[in-house]
Amino acid sequence: MNEHKRSADAAASRNGVSSKLRIDFLLNGGKAGDVEHCAATHASSSSASSASSSASSASSSAPTKRPFACDTCGFAFTQRSDRAKHIRTVHLRQRPFSCSYCAQTFGEKGNLNKHIRALHEKARPFKCTECQSAFSFHDGLQRHVEMVHRDRRPFACSEPGCDKTFKQKAHADKHVTSVHRKEKPCECFCGARFRERYNMKQHQKAVHNLR
Repeated sequence: MNEHKRSADAAASRNGVSSKLRIDFLLNGGKAGDVEHCAATHASSSSASSASSSASSASSSAPTKRPFACDTCGFAFTQRSDRAKHIRTVHLRQRPFSCSYCAQTFGEKGNLNKHIRALHEKARPFKCTECQSAFSFHDGLQRHVEMVHRDRRPFACSEPGCDKTFKQKAHADKHVTSVHRKEKPCECFCGARFRERYNMKQHQKAVHNLR
């Protein structure tokens, strides 16, 4: 009996089985060899479960893939249909959607609908609560509130030492070209150049009698 117990102890020790578990197993009619087999099975099951859990964790933490890449520019998409639309509108420059009011064409039907609603139907469903302004699209209303009522100026002058800020990027670019670079992009047909289109028009009225 002692030899049988020592054999069971050795088997249990090799497989990490607790003494209490071994005693309970033997008292219920189990054999020493069964203790070893049970422990080995339990260890194998635990390892498999741990490996499965690790694989699942690694899979869940993997970054979202964008498997559909454009052959022309390399830009990748999550959906095949998005890649097809990109190729059709950007590289092939297809514009199959025509406006029924004018000659304008569009690559996407959604852009055509926006064009019609804003330009031809004059729909302005988005109204400012602080003034009488109204807009065709919600982002236009948001931009209006931020720039007019909140005085937001997100575009800073790119020249070192200048702290001027502007509400629109076009105004910031114009400031750089006219103030810092002293450029005069507006040219009259007589050769005179001006920083502002308004100044050129005034010149044409005064010098060339244009109205």
